[in-house]
Formats: sequence, structure tokens, C-alpha cells
Amino acid sequence: MEQFMNSAEKQLAFQIQEAVKVNKLGQALALFENTPLKNKAILIQASLKEFRENEIKGIAQENVLHSIRDRILQLAEDLGDNSNKRTQDLGSLHHLYCDRVDHSEHFKQDYQEALDKRSPFLFCTLYGPPQQSHKGLIKRLLHQYVQEAKDEKVKPESIVLPRNYTFSSLKGHFLDELWKRSNKLRPNEEEKVSILPLLQALEERGKKVWAFRIYIKSSYWDPILVTFLQWFINEYCQDPLQIKSIQQSRIKLCFFFTVVYEEVSDNRGLLKRWVKKTSPQRQLEQEIVGAMKTLTIPHYTCLPELYAVEYDMLDDWMETYVSEFSHTRKSALLTQFFPEGKKKRYAMERVEQQLKAIVSLYNEEFLLQSNP
Repeated sequence: MEQFMNSAEKQLAFQIQEAVKVNKLGQALALFENTPLKNKAILIQASLKEFRENEIKGIAQENVLHSIRDRILQLAEDLGDNSNKRTQDLGSLHHLYCDRVDHSEHFKQDYQEALDKRSPFLFCTLYGPPQQSHKGLIKRLLHQYVQEAKDEKVKPESIVLPRNYTFSSLKGHFLDELWKRSNKLRPNEEEKVSILPLLQALEERGKKVWAFRIYIKSSYWDPILVTFLQWFINEYCQDPLQIKSIQQSRIKLCFFFTVVYEEVSDNRGLLKRWVKKTSPQRQLEQEIVGAMKTLTIPHYTCLPELYAVEYDMLDDWMETYVSEFSHTRKSALLTQFFPEGKKKRYAMERVEQQLKAIVSLYNEEFLLQSNP
């Protein structure tokens, strides 16, 4: 059946090309009706309709018509080549795999160490501006390295730290948030000397991996957080009386401490990111990161700062994940979704959104429709 489909698509592509040769562009586009490229043909049809309307008004430009012809021929070429394309679509998280190689390698090393020592815990700090997608990187790292998280499609649970906290209030808030996920009541204070009861309660929920994203707003920073984390990880999670039982736990807990810088505005009210290194804001950010790097805890890594994405990284992603597109098509997509080109660096949130749209286009054009 698949060979028949491939042969039929090649024949259809030939018919479309012949129609374009004799300037029957509408007829050529109609031939895409029952193909995976139907929606793309509809977009070209809209451009053709606009050209015809401008032609009647006497304001049509010939180069526009040439562009439409080229787009139809490219679409026909893509259709005819489908027999050599992938038969599986890109997954729902491939748009998260742009750049961030250094971050990925740091996490990989720490995760492998935790596996080697059979620890149920992993601790990681991420830091940077809010537009650089802390959450997207967490999803990628879990998907890329934690097989159980990939199988279970684990979504990070968010815990937001309150303003003006003390050690006691932070301890109560944090443990309350963890116990909420177990659907059980938090034990009395005198019973909360070990994480073991929480591990057992979470294990009963049936999930093998739990990921927690602890949201740390830079403007809420207090050095007491480091003291709390040292207690939580070195004492609560490593209770010497229960350590063997803790290490035998069948679930994994991944804690991601996400330090989110405060957004800065210029005198026009426009958001900006690059503040002077001597500014109070930048000094606070450096103080927070420096404090998080001093944590002396097992299976912990502090990843590099989350930065904006260079244009070349976008091109590398295209070559890696949508290489079946022609060079001309890849260039056109980059121009369409990132028109500023190499003149700027791009916030990761924008990159992920645009690459997700490109993935959708790719799947629409190259995933062969299967017959039941």
C-alpha cells in the first residue's frame, strides 16, 4: 500500500508541474486537495487570489506571480519526494532542543552520578531572565535523560517561594507543597525528621519520577534560602537513621531551583535585559548565583546562565531536525519566523514558540498519512 501511495504521489506531482508549465495555477493547486500538503496549498491559493484581484485593479506585480509559481513547484517537489522522507513525525518536545548544549552536558554528568550511587534525588539550579524559558529547559532535560520521565510524560510541579520568608516559614511552606502532591496530610512536626514518609506516600501514587520546579524570584531573595536548602538536602533527605530505606526507594525526585531575574525597564517603559555589571540589579543576581553555587550537597549542579539564542543556533537546529526541507525552504522559514536575522539574539521563549510552529509544518508536510 505504501509503495502504491508513493507512486501515486509522484504521478500527482508530475501532473501539478505540467499544469504550472501552462500557467494553470489554480488547477495545479486543486490537485493537492487529497494530499498531506493540502493546507499549504490553501495558503498559496490565497496568495494567488490576491494577485488576481490586484491584476484586475491594474496593480499586480509580475514578480509576485513568479513567486507563487515557484512555491507551487516546490510543494510539488516535496510531494513527489515523500517516498524518501521520514514516516514518523517529530515529537512534541523537539522544539525545546535548540542550543543549551552546555546546560545539557552539565545535567547529564550529575544525573549519571546519581544513577551510579543509586540516589533517588537530583538537585539542579537554573538562573537567568524570565524570557529564557527555565521551564522549557527542565522539560527538555527530563525528556532527554530521565527515561522514566519520558515514558510517563512527567510535567514539573511548580512551587513558588513566598515573599519575606524566615527559615521556619520557608520550611513549613516547602514541605506543605511537597505533601500536597501525595494527596495525604502532612505529618505532625515531631514526625517530619525524614523524607522517607513522603517518598512512600509519593510512591503510592504510581509515578516513578517526580519533578519539582522551585520558582525563586530574585526580588524575593534572602540568604536564609541557602541555609534552608542545606538543611533540607543534607538532613531531611539524608536522615542517617533512614538512609538505607531512602536509597532503596523506587521513585526519583528531581528538584530544579529556578532563579528568575527581575525584568528591567528603561526610561521609556520598554523591557531590557542587558544592565550594567555595576548596577544594583546585576550585583543582586551575582550574589544569588554565587550563593547557590556554594551549596555543598550531593548530586547537585548549578547550570550556566540562561542566555539569548544566536541565529546560528537556529540554523543548526533546522539542519538537525528538519533536514528534509530543501535549503531554500529552510532559509525561507528562518526569514519568516526570525526576520531580524543575525542582527539580534533571540529570547528562548520566542525561539521555542516559533520552532514549535516549524515542527507542525514539517509534520504536516512529511508525515505520510496512514490508511486504516
